[in-house]
Amino acid sequence: MLQLIDIAFCFVPLLQSFLKQFRQVFAAAAETRGSNQPGNQHNLVARNALLCEKLLVIVHTSVSRALFNKDQLSFAVHLAKNWLPELFPADEWATFVTCTGSATGSSSSGSDDNGATESNLASSAAVNKPSWVDENKAAAYERLATSLPNLVTAANLHDARIWAPWASATSPIDFSGGAAGDAQHGSDLVAPAIAKRLTGLQQLILVAAFRPDCLPAATSRLMCQLLHLSSLVPAPLSMKQLMEFQDSGANTAGGDNGSSHSSREAVLFITTPGADPSQELAAFAETQVGRDRLHEVAMGQGQADVALQLLKECARTGDWLLLKNLHLVVSWLPLLEKEVHNLPADTDPGFKMFFTTEAHHNFSQTLLESSLKLVFEAPPGVKKNLQRTYTSWSTDFLAGNTVAAPPATAAAAVKGGSDTVAAPQRVPPALVPLRAQLLFLLAWFNAMVQERRSYMPYVSHKLVDRQR
Repeated sequence: MLQLIDIAFCFVPLLQSFLKQFRQVFAAAAETRGSNQPGNQHNLVARNALLCEKLLVIVHTSVSRALFNKDQLSFAVHLAKNWLPELFPADEWATFVTCTGSATGSSSSGSDDNGATESNLASSAAVNKPSWVDENKAAAYERLATSLPNLVTAANLHDARIWAPWASATSPIDFSGGAAGDAQHGSDLVAPAIAKRLTGLQQLILVAAFRPDCLPAATSRLMCQLLHLSSLVPAPLSMKQLMEFQDSGANTAGGDNGSSHSSREAVLFITTPGADPSQELAAFAETQVGRDRLHEVAMGQGQADVALQLLKECARTGDWLLLKNLHLVVSWLPLLEKEVHNLPADTDPGFKMFFTTEAHHNFSQTLLESSLKLVFEAPPGVKKNLQRTYTSWSTDFLAGNTVAAPPATAAAAVKGGSDTVAAPQRVPPALVPLRAQLLFLLAWFNAMVQERRSYMPYVSHKLVDRQR
């Protein structure tokens, strides 16, 4: 897992985090222990398999929630290769890496030496390449024939009747038209007549060599098959689910100070430019403790003393504290770590800390290790975006009820010693269906706009700031 630091900045040797995940696995396994008889070897094997599968899901979910969308696929490949090394032979893996490097390098300007090498490979393959292989893929075929001749033979690449329709298909990974294959074969990546002869990695090599435009989708599908996942991107968490997840982690930590551990563990939101969880957090805080009990500090010049004072005060009273833009004060973070570590043992169990930061390679490793990390950015795809929006809406809100006033707000509504609190307003029943349709249209429009940003030219916000 030490190699994760090459994928994302926020992963350092997190012994504490992985120990927590192991505890969660064995806590879940303890619930099923009664159904397994100790003397039955078959049950022991099944239980071990269940433990391994549960550990894989917990590790993938925990790590993926702290990864940007662009890093999800790299992590899935890294996890599958280390979890199932027998499915990734060294020679095939080296060829796959070479093919993917050539695929990405072909879209950018390379060096003169690389261009000469590609030209030599293409010329040497011109005579022997199959008729269905385009001229710009001749070098890829020559490289494949040189490094993995057995794969060329097993795949019967010279049979144009099999491969020409696959190479020209709009979506070759769906070319078979059938259900997804098993974890060993992944039969929906290449032509069905060949799929049964090849492993998943071998099929992926062929996609990388001859249809690099479909490589991300093919890799994602194969990794889902190998890891037995429905999606590489975990389901979005609402603020309520996030708090429940944090509390469950504290409960599995053991000991009598589970609530104290939950209070001391900060939630670290890793954001992208334009993404800000503070509004969603404020709306959730209003329903839980009252908006006036969430204290926000935008870190910058002169805010360090204010933040430390609020940290001590909130720990005493049980209020919530949100420190934003910690990447602007990385040199001050060791002092923050010290103050968090020195919080008194009688810290109010209702106290919670929230931090936001953008990616920064000099960010405090200790703070990363001691925090529950969560990337806050638009989910990939319209479906995931819609799910996240609806997850943040409560059932009462969708049913047409306004959010009830929290205790702090309700107390403020008491007048003249009366205990009467203003009742929440309700949408007229006749308008509830129309309101639900309008909410869906709003969520769909929001998802479409955010997804459309993926296809627009990207302009660095830092460049814009400098130009101002």
